[in-house]
Amino acid sequence: MTPAELIAAFDVLADAPDGVKRLRELVLSLAVRGKLVEQDPAEEPASNATSVQRHGSAKRVGSKGPGAGETAGGGPHPFDTANDLLPGWCRYSLDTLGTVGPRNKAPDAAVVGFLPMANLPTDLRATPQVDTRIWSDVKKGYTHVADGDVVIAKITPCFQNGKGCVVSGLPSGIGAATTELHVLRPSLAVVLPNYLLIFLRTPDFVAGGVATFTGTAGQQRVSTDYFRGVSVPLPPLAEQHRIVARVDELMDLLDQLEAARTARDEVRRAARDAALAALRDAPDAEAVEVAWGRVSDAMDELFVEPEDVEPLRQAVLGLAVRGRLVPSVTESPRVKVREVVEFLNGYAFKSEWYSPSGVRVVRNQNIGHGNVDWRQGKMVPERVAAEFHRFALYDGDIVLSLDRPIISTGLKVARIRSHDLPCLLLQRVACPRATTGELVADYFYTWLQSPEFSCAIDPGRSNGVPHISTRSIEDMELRLPSVVEQHCIVSKVEALMAICDTLVSRLTVARDLHSQFSAAAGHRFDV
Repeated sequence: MTPAELIAAFDVLADAPDGVKRLRELVLSLAVRGKLVEQDPAEEPASNATSVQRHGSAKRVGSKGPGAGETAGGGPHPFDTANDLLPGWCRYSLDTLGTVGPRNKAPDAAVVGFLPMANLPTDLRATPQVDTRIWSDVKKGYTHVADGDVVIAKITPCFQNGKGCVVSGLPSGIGAATTELHVLRPSLAVVLPNYLLIFLRTPDFVAGGVATFTGTAGQQRVSTDYFRGVSVPLPPLAEQHRIVARVDELMDLLDQLEAARTARDEVRRAARDAALAALRDAPDAEAVEVAWGRVSDAMDELFVEPEDVEPLRQAVLGLAVRGRLVPSVTESPRVKVREVVEFLNGYAFKSEWYSPSGVRVVRNQNIGHGNVDWRQGKMVPERVAAEFHRFALYDGDIVLSLDRPIISTGLKVARIRSHDLPCLLLQRVACPRATTGELVADYFYTWLQSPEFSCAIDPGRSNGVPHISTRSIEDMELRLPSVVEQHCIVSKVEALMAICDTLVSRLTVARDLHSQFSAAAGHRFDV
């Protein structure tokens, strides 16, 4: 692999899901393995003990590491795959390349810099925004820093997000910072601060740090022992300069690719939104056919991710319940839901009744967007089920979650099928059933999934949980075409939804293949 090959592959790899992010990580990994720039055998090697002793206190760990999978401190390090170092390279534990947790001395009245966590960048090349303080106010209770120090966040999620920098721009050259930092003041004649920052941002270093997390969830931190003892693959100083320059060059190129991709996606989204708006606003079935044809002809350009298809589904459902998918013979009346539907509300089965076997109970946890998931199933004994048979569900029944009714994928509503039976209805789940032959259950299910319903409900909070009531649903109105027209609408919806399903499946396969190709290509470069 050559740098030219990597650059040539950028356009293809960057189009994969998270492609630019993965490319940035790949660049950093290649950098600390000596695969971004050419080596010069005439350069003074990093293992030159005379140079190290003259310029700092760094101690060599060994040209091939301190033994399989160990740092100088005896613990595991994440660079076992790089034991065969390039000529002139050597390994050093991080704390031998400078001072970990340095301290500053300054007059109390000195104006100094201050770095709260919010001021630390995640961009590898960015400089921090510096606040000013009086030294006496921050010299105690904070982390000491100075220009040229390499700092990284040690607390989650800032650590994984790459918060850190080479400190610069401090008044008086020194300052203080949040206590949630690890700080190294490097021996400048041995290692470049920017090279160290590259190393500290590699996926291997981050993964190794996460493995050392201590503390409670949301307040976990990278151990100081890991930071001190991690093994750093160190090239000659001149090569470090070339690596930093090459990383900057490639990151700039990735910035340009990301900006171009963002601009392209914005144009595509605008075109998709315009096409969907024309479809949604079509005044009648004939206009819908024309608008759908335009969407269908440009599907490959308008929809590139599986998630892009959901707005298309919603447009179809909206048209369906507004009477615009099929030609209408007569003007459809609007009726109150309570005039055509009766709700069965679930029973509050006691938790102590649950048993390892018996009849399943439909809880709101089991209801997804269009599906019933029994992985968190609960059951009651058959004798209990017999006693509460009036809460039994039947093939084709609709179940609607009243608690947290809307999730990221849509409304929590599904149909009970034969393979779900027998089952009973638990409280906070409702089953709407038609009370008249004028309402087709499939049509009502379409209405529940449509934006006309989801945009009208207002999940208030009951005991802190978003909740809708069957009474509020009963007060809503829906358009009620003739039974024949309802069946025609449902058939049209099913046909268009099948097209959407096929599109989602095709896009999912394409995305997975692109991800696999990107991963394989990245692995080729990283070996």
